[in-house]
Amino acid sequence: MEAVHAATGHHDESAESPAFAFGPFLLDAASRELSREGTPIPLPPKAFDTLLILVRERRRVLTKEELIRAVWPGSFVTEESLTQNIWLLRRTLGDSPHSPHFILTLPRYGYRFVAPVQEIRRDPRQGVGDLVPSESLEAVSTMHAMSPGTAVPPAVPPVRRNGAVLWLALGAIGGASLAAGATLSWRSLPPSSPAIRFIQAPPPGTTFASGGVLSPDGRHLAFVARDERSGLAQLWVRDLDEAEPRPMPGTEDAARPFWSPDSRAIGFFAYGKLKALDLAGGAPRTITSVDARSAAAAWGPTGVILYGERRSGLFSVPASGGSASPVTTIDAAGPEAMRWWPSFLPDGKRFLYRVLSPDEDVAGVYAGSLDSAESVRVLERSSGPAIYAPSGHLVFVREGVLMAQSFDAARLRVTGPAISLADDVPAPNLISGVVVTASAGNLLAFGGGGGTERLVWFSRSGERLGTVNAPATLHNITLSQDGRMLLADSIDGERRGVWVLELERGAATRVHDDGVNPVWSPDGSRFAFTPSPARASHIYAKPTRGDSDDEILLKAPEAKTPEDWSRDGRWLVYSSANRETRRDLWALPLGGGDPQPLVRSQANEMYARVSPDGRWVAYMSDESGTWEVYLQAFPAGGQKRAISAGGGSHPQWRDDGREIFYLAADRTLMSVSFVPGPQPSVGRARALFRTSVVGDATAYRTPYAVSTDGERFLIDSIEGPAHNQPLTLMVNWTERLRR
Repeated sequence: MEAVHAATGHHDESAESPAFAFGPFLLDAASRELSREGTPIPLPPKAFDTLLILVRERRRVLTKEELIRAVWPGSFVTEESLTQNIWLLRRTLGDSPHSPHFILTLPRYGYRFVAPVQEIRRDPRQGVGDLVPSESLEAVSTMHAMSPGTAVPPAVPPVRRNGAVLWLALGAIGGASLAAGATLSWRSLPPSSPAIRFIQAPPPGTTFASGGVLSPDGRHLAFVARDERSGLAQLWVRDLDEAEPRPMPGTEDAARPFWSPDSRAIGFFAYGKLKALDLAGGAPRTITSVDARSAAAAWGPTGVILYGERRSGLFSVPASGGSASPVTTIDAAGPEAMRWWPSFLPDGKRFLYRVLSPDEDVAGVYAGSLDSAESVRVLERSSGPAIYAPSGHLVFVREGVLMAQSFDAARLRVTGPAISLADDVPAPNLISGVVVTASAGNLLAFGGGGGTERLVWFSRSGERLGTVNAPATLHNITLSQDGRMLLADSIDGERRGVWVLELERGAATRVHDDGVNPVWSPDGSRFAFTPSPARASHIYAKPTRGDSDDEILLKAPEAKTPEDWSRDGRWLVYSSANRETRRDLWALPLGGGDPQPLVRSQANEMYARVSPDGRWVAYMSDESGTWEVYLQAFPAGGQKRAISAGGGSHPQWRDDGREIFYLAADRTLMSVSFVPGPQPSVGRARALFRTSVVGDATAYRTPYAVSTDGERFLIDSIEGPAHNQPLTLMVNWTERLRR
C-alpha cells in the first residue's frame, strides 16, 4: 500500500511538484487542478484524489478495496462512492467504459489508467519543469477476467473481418481463441461452454444511434447507425451468421427498433409514425400515427403492438394497422412521470413496463395485462426497464451493473438473488437509444448508442470556442435576452431540476428541483416550466430568484410543453399532445383569457419560436412526411410558408429578427436571412457548420442557443471517444448464473 499512500499525497513533495499530461488534459498534483488545453475543470476533492491515484499507479491494476482505502482513509464507504467517482471522471474526460481511452474497468476487481502519460517534474530549486515521457500503455480489453494478484496481460488485439470486431473473453475461455476471420459462429458452441462476449462495431463511416435489438430467434441483430457524412440515421440489420450488417432502405430517421415475434419484421418509429418493415424486402408500411415523442414499443404474439407515450401511458394498436387504444394511463395529479419500455411475457397477454417516479414506493418495473387494468410491481430497484429472457430470468441494469434474476412468469414474482453479469453497463435510455435485449440461443445484447454530452460554444464557421462547465448534464438550453445567463434543465438523479448558470462567473444555481422545459420571461425575472413528473400536464411559472411558490399559468388534462415567451410579455406559446391531432401549437394570453390555437392539424407541430418583433412564429412540423421548418403570422395565423427544404428542425431567431437559424436533416446549422414587413422577404438557406447535437429531432426542445449578435452558438453536443460506444453480445450468458 506504500505506493497508493504516496499517490494520495502522504509524502514529502518539497523536492518536486509533479504534473501529468495525457490527451488534452493536464493533472497538476501541486495545485490540485485538472485542466483541458489550459482551461481549468473543477472536480470534487475525492474525484480528484481518485484520478491522481489512478494516474500515478498507472503501471498496475488497483483493486476497488485499495482505491477506497486510499481515497477515504479511516472511513467506511461502500463501492457505490467509488463508482460515482469513476462515473464523474469518465464524464469529465469524455471516456467510455466500453471503449476506454483513459480508465479501464476490470470487472468485479478494479481499475487501471491506460492512456499514455507524460510526467512533468518541476524542481523548485531551479524553477524548471523537465518533461519526462512515461512508457506508452496500450488499452487493455475490457473482456479480460482478472483475479486478485493477477498481473495485467498485454493488450489483446481485436479480430477483424469485413468491419466486424470480435473481442474474446479470454478469462472465460482460458486463453483460447476463435479462428481468425470467423464470423459469429456461436451456434457451434456447446451449451456448456463458458460465457463469451463479442463486440459489434458500427458500420464503416457511421456511429451508433441506438443499441442492438436481437430478434426473438437469435438470428439477427438490428440497430440504428448515423452516417458521418450525411448525418442521417438509418436502420441496419446483421444476420449473425454473416460478417456484414446491411442498411435497410426506407428507414431514414428510424428510432427505437423492435422485432415481430416471428423475427420476420422490424418495427420502428420515424417522423411521427409507427412503422414496420418486412425483413424479406419491400417498403416500410405505416401502422399508425403517434405522438412525436413516443417511447419504446413491443410486438406481441397475438398481433398487438404495445407502445408508450412519454406522459400519457401505454397504448395498443393492431400490427396490421389501425387506431391506437389506451391500455394504461397516467394520473396527471399522481406521482408517476412515465410508463414506458413495454415487453411481453410468454403468454402474449401480460407484459412488463417501467414506471418512472421520484417516489421510491412507486418507481420500478410492473407487470400489466391487455385484459385488465390491474398491475403489480415485480421489481423495485433498477436503473431502467427489465426484459424477460427465454431462460426464465428478468434482465436489467442496476447502478451500472447488468443483472439477472429468476422470474416466475405465472405468479409474476422474482425468485432468488439478483446475479451480476457485467459491470459498467449503460442503462437503457430513450435519447441515446441504449437497450438491453435477450433472445433464444442464450444470447444477450447491451451497450451501443450513448455519448459524452457537453455544452460547447462554436463560431459561425464551426470553430470550437470552449465549453460550459455545469454541475449536471443540462438540456433544453435557453440564453437570457442579454446573453449572460443560461437556463436549462437536468434529469441527473439528485441534480435534476431547473438550473440557471451565470456564464461569465461560472456560478450555477438550481432554481427548481422538479421541473423541465424552462422558458425565460422577457426580463429574465421569471421562467415558465412543466413540473416533472407530477402535474406534468400543467404549466407553471416561478421567479428566478427567491423561494416563492409556483404559480399556475395553465391547468389542463393533456401533456404540454412550454415553447416560447413573446418579447412583449403578452403570450406564452406551448405545444399540447392530443390523441386526434397529435402535437399542436397554442398561445396562452398572459393578461387573461382562454388559450388560442396557433397550428392544429393531423400532423405534429412543435418547437415554436416567436420573432423578436412579435409578428411571426417559426416552428417545425412533419406534415410533409419529414420534419420541416415553417413560418406564419403571429398570433392571428395565416401567411404560412416553408423555410427549410429537404428537412429542418428547431428554428431560432437572431436578436434583431433579421436571421432565422435551423438544423437541417444532417444536423448542419443553417442560416436564412429575413426582412420583416407586411410581405416579409425570406432568403435562401445557407449552411454554417455541421453540429453533433444530442438525440434525434424530437429529443429536446432546444438543442442549441444563439448569442445576441448571431456570431456564436452554444450546442448541446456529443463529443469524445464515447460517441462511438461498442455494442456487446454475450453468448451462453446463463453460465455466469451457474458459477
